[in-house]
Amino acid sequence: MFQSYKINQEVETISNEIEASRIENEEYLRKITYYKSNEYKEKIARERLGMQKTGEQVIVILPQAKATIVEEEPIIIYSNPEKWWRFFFVNS
Repeated sequence: MFQSYKINQEVETISNEIEASRIENEEYLRKITYYKSNEYKEKIARERLGMQKTGEQVIVILPQAKATIVEEEPIIIYSNPEKWWRFFFVNS
């Protein structure tokens, strides 16, 4: 009985591997079909070769230049009485 149990376990494991391989093969077939399609060929021609359809205008968006960092004065948080003092006497 133990040997029969081990064999059944092995059969189940192999069946699971076969199912996983079948799913993987289906995914590969879908990818192959897509890579052979005109849609994919057009996409690659546009992206890598810069091609366009007749009458179509291509717009090239350049990456932004590096922003320069401007140091700002630190933000000071005043208490409410300090704010009133500054309002009446410092900012006048």
